[in-house]
Amino acid sequence: MLPCLAGNCSSTTSLPYEYQFVDKNMTWTEAQSYCRNNYTDLATIDNTEDMYRLMKSVNGGFTNGAWIGLKEGERMGTWQWSDQSNCSFRNWNIGQPDNQGGDQTCVVTWMNVTGPWDDMKCNATGMNKVILITEKKTWTDALNYCRENHDDLVSVLSEEVQKGVEFMAKKASTPHVWLGLRYTCTLNIWFWVSGEPICYSKWSPGNGTCIEDCGRTRVGRTGAVETDGPHHWVSLPDIEQLNFICKGSESENRVCC
Repeated sequence: MLPCLAGNCSSTTSLPYEYQFVDKNMTWTEAQSYCRNNYTDLATIDNTEDMYRLMKSVNGGFTNGAWIGLKEGERMGTWQWSDQSNCSFRNWNIGQPDNQGGDQTCVVTWMNVTGPWDDMKCNATGMNKVILITEKKTWTDALNYCRENHDDLVSVLSEEVQKGVEFMAKKASTPHVWLGLRYTCTLNIWFWVSGEPICYSKWSPGNGTCIEDCGRTRVGRTGAVETDGPHHWVSLPDIEQLNFICKGSESENRVCC
């Protein structure tokens, strides 16, 4: 089971808010109902101090996304808190909200020191926990490391996972970061080493769509994500030494109640 896209509940209606991190697998609407039934509502954030206190509610034990109580209003481009409060404070990540796909109307915060916000599909229930390893390794060595110490090199199966990968990639010390993408010369296709098909993709123009030259170089072609810019995927020789992103195993889930 995938680690949660969890919810943060506010447990009081008077300032300052008290926040409760809930490590459960829910859609935004389910998280809203859970918070209203067990606390007060999904988290409302009025200022930077609230944001920092919300981050402290997880005690540094969770680095992926968590729902907050912000949702797009009836008029496109307007945003409303779940408790109907009127607050102009926003903490959008760079380039957000982007409403990619036309249906990203709920908001997730990334659980780190500054807690930047992204818009996301309201029915998203979870994403792989992604772990950046800042050691420099070849693709094969990175694959072995992830399988020995975590679960696998990360497979980016959705836009939600891509956002988590982008967030981690920004912290890397190399211009690209290895993903679990590999090219097979036998079948002339790209595949995820975890076995899932490539349904979602974010290839850089000219990458991932052409037949790779396997015979001449005798070097395998593998996939990496850009550290900066639009964070496209690129095809690189597997002998390059890069940082890499592992997918966390279920045992690494953190519970913060």
